[in-house]
Amino acid sequence: MLLLVLNILLLGVGIWLFRQRKAKTRLKKYFYPALGFKLACGFALGNIYLLYYQGGDTFTHFQQAELLGKQAFSNWQNFKNIMLLGNYANLEGFYYSIQPQSAFFCKLIALVNLLTGNNYWLTGLYFSFFSFMAFWSLAVESDKVLGHLAPLLLLFFPGMVFWTSGVMKETLAVGGMVWVLTLLMQQQNGKLSISRLLKIAMLLLFVFKLKYYFGSLFGAFVLTYLVVESVPRSLKNKKLFKPAMLVVLFLVVLAASRLHPNLYVERIGQVIAANYHSYEMLSSSDKMVQLEGMDGSTLSIVRNAPKALFYGLYAPLLGAYNAFWVLSVLENWFLLILTMMALYGWGTERKFIINSSVFLGIAFVGVMAILLAMTAPNIGTLVRYKTGFLPVFLLLLAAGIGNLPWPGTKGYRIQE
Repeated sequence: MLLLVLNILLLGVGIWLFRQRKAKTRLKKYFYPALGFKLACGFALGNIYLLYYQGGDTFTHFQQAELLGKQAFSNWQNFKNIMLLGNYANLEGFYYSIQPQSAFFCKLIALVNLLTGNNYWLTGLYFSFFSFMAFWSLAVESDKVLGHLAPLLLLFFPGMVFWTSGVMKETLAVGGMVWVLTLLMQQQNGKLSISRLLKIAMLLLFVFKLKYYFGSLFGAFVLTYLVVESVPRSLKNKKLFKPAMLVVLFLVVLAASRLHPNLYVERIGQVIAANYHSYEMLSSSDKMVQLEGMDGSTLSIVRNAPKALFYGLYAPLLGAYNAFWVLSVLENWFLLILTMMALYGWGTERKFIINSSVFLGIAFVGVMAILLAMTAPNIGTLVRYKTGFLPVFLLLLAAGIGNLPWPGTKGYRIQE
């Protein structure tokens, strides 16, 4: 009981300090509702996995983290070797030793567990608060540039808030990505300092160690953005600038593909096909993305890309298999309506201009949606994994809708 009270007090102090620093904006009235929603989603996620799925990876990771944590009290030297060197030779029963991303996640859980006394729900609160701090910070920055809709979507879009709460990889990985977006938006109209570059680099490494495909692809687009933003404004008006940007993006993505064997250009098609067919064997046909002739060849990937894009962005749009599915359907129809409004908003511009930030954002969302739909075609899984691009997607939608002639809207007016 004492440990519970101490953790609640510690969290309370952390929340108060963060609010004092970050809530002095016109968004402050949303601070506690958004925080409450985030923390409640963490509890809901844990209970749904416990009662509906009778377990799941959130509890598996937590149980494995408990094995790591016990070493801190029984064999401190072994605990240090595990945490710092990744030496699992003397740790019996830990089966994530050959899965670096899951092992890293378990280490993070184990560290927080030292504070919470292996209390799943308290650890989930800390993870949810980390994610909330990232999303709140981005909401504050986006409100300055895009108007009121962007922060509301970031703080209250149900699926994204739910799947980035509690003891989940996505809670920390997407939180790290959102921190990077915050840092990039903060420097939109100024030079990027060395300290901010180091923060971005550390956060990208953090994301990569949790989910390599999130970190690699997101990192490639962030690096391209930084290169493009370093170009003098006078050169951005040259005709060759945008083709040059595409070349830079291609080269950076190519380089990022060498960060993990599953991303190697020479075998990524095989990986996509293998993942697709693995899910195909485990999923019913009405609950997965049906792609024809997916054999991993370039032709099959290109041919199925439009369908994968649509499903990656908006699946599911039909069905009523359970309450969770119905909620996802309603949310995706809302997302589709927002997309149509954003497209109309962009179309209201006399000259339809896509600057480098918008172009890279659209490209990132599109590539992520296609790859996720192909490699994780089970729609239930896809709903969770799409959180990897949803923050960027929602910012793009808010930017487009901001061009509509409504009171209080703020169009996307950042110059090249």
